[in-house]
Amino acid sequence: MKRQILTELELADAISTATNHSKWGTRNRLLLLMTHLSGIKRSELAALRVADVLEMSGDIKTEIELPNRDLVLPTQLQRELRAYIASQFELDTLAFVAYTHGHMPLFYTQKRSAFTPTTLSQTFTAIYERVGLKGATTKTGRQTWLNTLYARGANVDALQELAGQTRLAITAPPSNRTS
Repeated sequence: MKRQILTELELADAISTATNHSKWGTRNRLLLLMTHLSGIKRSELAALRVADVLEMSGDIKTEIELPNRDLVLPTQLQRELRAYIASQFELDTLAFVAYTHGHMPLFYTQKRSAFTPTTLSQTFTAIYERVGLKGATTKTGRQTWLNTLYARGANVDALQELAGQTRLAITAPPSNRTS
């Protein structure tokens, strides 16, 4: 059986392990946070470019425009994105990064190529397995995000809109699925 939802403690352990036990810790931390704090899909995550999250002024965007929805970036995620981009380009001004590197992928594999949905899946599986969360996948962050919003009182229609999903069976938390 696949694990689809993490507890706060499991997420904290995964983030700590991703951050502290890999040469790619900063990237892996942000990958986890992106799925758990924004509900981004793996295909959307793999397709992100620097310009998708960084204004020409050097400020981190508050929303990412995706093909079929806008993705709101919580303040914590904006801070994490700023730190990640600054560490990747080792430049003092993010405006320069936006101007010169906007076309580049936001995340790179260990071989310095852009992620694909498949390579992202492999990376997430490795991160989760390292912390002992067998069965957790790239969908785990998204399902945890949806479940957290539902537990805070969001209705299923709002969840469907935020998640960019049209089918209730995909969007609704497991305890509330009716189709």
